Amino acid sequence: MKRLLIVEDKESLALMLQETVASEGLEADVAANGSEAINRLAAGRRYFAVLTDLRLPGADGIAVLKQARENDPDCPVIVMTAFGTIENAVEAMKLGAFDFVQKPIDVDHLLLLLRRCREMRELQYENLLLKEEFQQRYRLPAIIGDSPKIVEVSSAIQRVAPGLHTVAENPLLPTMLTDTSRAEVAYLRAFSLEQAGRRDEAFAAYLAIPDGIDSYYGWLATERLPKLNDTANTVRVDDRIDDVNRAIAKVADQYPAPYRQAILSAAKARRLDPRFILALIKQESVFKPLAKSPAGARGLLQLTMDAAQKYMAGAGLNSLRENQLYQPDTSIALGAEYLKQLTDMFPQMLEPVAASYNGGEDNVVRWLERSKQKDPGVFTAEIGFDETKGYVQKVMSNYRVYRQLYTPDLIRKQ
Repeated sequence: MKRLLIVEDKESLALMLQETVASEGLEADVAANGSEAINRLAAGRRYFAVLTDLRLPGADGIAVLKQARENDPDCPVIVMTAFGTIENAVEAMKLGAFDFVQKPIDVDHLLLLLRRCREMRELQYENLLLKEEFQQRYRLPAIIGDSPKIVEVSSAIQRVAPGLHTVAENPLLPTMLTDTSRAEVAYLRAFSLEQAGRRDEAFAAYLAIPDGIDSYYGWLATERLPKLNDTANTVRVDDRIDDVNRAIAKVADQYPAPYRQAILSAAKARRLDPRFILALIKQESVFKPLAKSPAGARGLLQLTMDAAQKYMAGAGLNSLRENQLYQPDTSIALGAEYLKQLTDMFPQMLEPVAASYNGGEDNVVRWLERSKQKDPGVFTAEIGFDETKGYVQKVMSNYRVYRQLYTPDLIRKQ
């Protein structure tokens, strides 16, 4: 499938885009307005990707995005935006857009994105072919059992694990992603054994997952081991925990706790763990108050002006200017208010909160529904965006270190 849908009301630009993608061996249908594009998609026409302007006659680009995702949840949608509509593009990303490009179009960047879309679609197709092979290789029915809970986890393993094969066999993709996928599969298998009541096998499976400062699934496995432990294995579990704690101690200087009073004040007022705020700041800006992203997110907690205005009242601000987002106290207050809204929405675990901060609340609701488990590892395995999945694992790994190094009052432990 190498056909692209271009949705652009300016005929000259649409023609230029059509000729540009043709140079990559891609055919393109052109819709002159949003309504025409939606009708094509609703009629069942399938495309390997959709390239749509945000501002269109009739239905807008957001409506096209929603229809494309409804028609084919795996279809990547790239949105085109003028300078004044960057915030709308960010909103489109939260709704599941693959990426966005600014006008005037950088042709080289657009072609790079389309190559990534095509590679992703090819991997998805390979995954479908590998699913049956995976089931046979790992003998899932024999391991998992047939209770409703276990079937749900088995489905999660099957969704995650095919990526293990395709990533491992493609040297152009990051090695870290291969390791992460392996850890996901190993954790889900161990979790399924635990749910099936096979405690000894589950213990061995969790223990086999390597743990370390940057190993999210290793951490989850370590946290589950004491629940399955018996006296004979206590030393092995304790040694595993001690090894990680020693590793954390060696890198403690890389996990500072600046802006202590502002973070404590904002966290206490909203019943948040200040160490989680530190974990987010480290990932978002590495504690650089003047950080600014290409999408216009600013400050320690990388907030856009639209997001800041949404939460300014709850943060106790009567007015707000863009340059105030660079002020640490302001960024922390606004970010904490946003986190409070997210923790109210997703009170059971922090992974959906972190995922929402990066990938949008609507997507998280869908991933939670798909996971059907109140387990952080199963939920994280269901995150549909690689960037968001990686982000969640990094934030939670930061949080683990901060909890080990600091008290809830952000006092360094001895």
